[in-house]
Amino acid sequence: MTIQVLFVDDEVALLPVAKEFLEDSGSLSVSVARSGEEALEFLQNHTVSAIIADYHMPGMSGIELLQHVREKYGQLPFILFTGKGEESVVIEALNNGADYYIKKGDDPNQTFSAIEERIKKAVRRFETQEEIASSQKIYETIQSVKKDFILRLTPDMSIVSANDEYAATAGIPVDELRGTDFSEQFRPADQERLGSCIAALTPDHVTEAVEIQKISSDGSPQWQRWTLQATFESDNELSGILAVGKDITGIKDAEENLRRQEEEYVEQGGDLPVTGQEDDENVTLNFLIENTPATGSFSFSDLLPYAKKEGISGIAAARTLEGNRSYLIFQTGEPGGSIYIDQNGSLFGDNSLFFIQKSGSFTFHPIKDDVAKRLITGCRIFDHTHLHRRSATIIPDIGTSSRKGLGNLTITIKQNGSPSPKTRVTIKKEGKIISNDMTSPAGEVRFSLHFGEYEAVIHSSGQMIKTDPFTFDETHTTKSFDIGVL
Repeated sequence: MTIQVLFVDDEVALLPVAKEFLEDSGSLSVSVARSGEEALEFLQNHTVSAIIADYHMPGMSGIELLQHVREKYGQLPFILFTGKGEESVVIEALNNGADYYIKKGDDPNQTFSAIEERIKKAVRRFETQEEIASSQKIYETIQSVKKDFILRLTPDMSIVSANDEYAATAGIPVDELRGTDFSEQFRPADQERLGSCIAALTPDHVTEAVEIQKISSDGSPQWQRWTLQATFESDNELSGILAVGKDITGIKDAEENLRRQEEEYVEQGGDLPVTGQEDDENVTLNFLIENTPATGSFSFSDLLPYAKKEGISGIAAARTLEGNRSYLIFQTGEPGGSIYIDQNGSLFGDNSLFFIQKSGSFTFHPIKDDVAKRLITGCRIFDHTHLHRRSATIIPDIGTSSRKGLGNLTITIKQNGSPSPKTRVTIKKEGKIISNDMTSPAGEVRFSLHFGEYEAVIHSSGQMIKTDPFTFDETHTTKSFDIGVL
């Protein structure tokens, strides 16, 4: 399907050249406008899938045109042309919602090839964003309509009292619930996790949170999220627990759908760094950090209160001496997204938080709310209880395995016998992404994994081209694929 594009530039001689170059592949159909005003008039009577505009134009600038487009046409893909060394313009463009910026170069072939590539990426991302927005509404609706379960428990987890919502889901009258063991409805592994949460409660740490599975009467799993708040006697003995829970089965299903869509969004790329070697300023998050002055440096424990008190949006960034990088993205004072990158690859969202809490000093770089919302897409934090857990949290793992252990996996990707650099490899477990990375110039990528069952997914040019289920149970394992013969 041909993508309809509007190219806006006051340099009249450039317009036919741009049209010829961009239409050469047959993927784009280009209309042109000589000013921002002419572009807005064109948009009143025509539909386009993307806009490319020069920054320097008499009358309405490219930024002013962008602002009008965002006000009237929402998140319609918009790419800004800038000159070299205009970092302040790029910051302004990104803060006003530009999808990409392209610096003008001396080679028209290279410049217009870059524009065509970015147009296609921006349009794919826009379509994915629309799907994500729809899924997020469903996710938020499910969260809002679920009523809380409320229990009072003794220290040994006997039920003292329960509300009607909990009795209904348990299928037992309220009176008959008193004195029963709250933990017996859960799987043995989750009973242990619940017990560990209660054991962690102290007078100085009175709240714990946990997500666990209940097996319903028909044998289907039911996810529940519980927050436990302890009360203590004057001698510091635990006297009781208030447990507030919610059925999150539907939320989990909606969350998984949202995760899949956001993974696709990350694949379409440009906003978030994914490897330790990637300092490319074309990555939006990198550019913002490099060119936005920091408001200060904070430890992890001071960072969250600071952002909440100020109610601001921004990127908190930390880098260790070994080169490991941590990012927390805040929207209006609340942490919404996170990324951790080391030599073994990258972790996004909930899986990254264990490592981020162990990072050193963070610098905080303020950004606009809309930019923060965009960056959070792809690294979203779903379970905020991770942010408040103490350092005893285990390294993130999904599922269980018969053998316990941790090892290194090396995957080599070739194309017709030659190393295939910059090929994305995703590691999944039970359908969930646990790590991403791109191959080195030698075609290699490494991951640190717990022993267990996994799936390797290989992507090329934004498309999934190979999936390979495997068992990982050795301290050092290598796998090799030739994508040229798949």
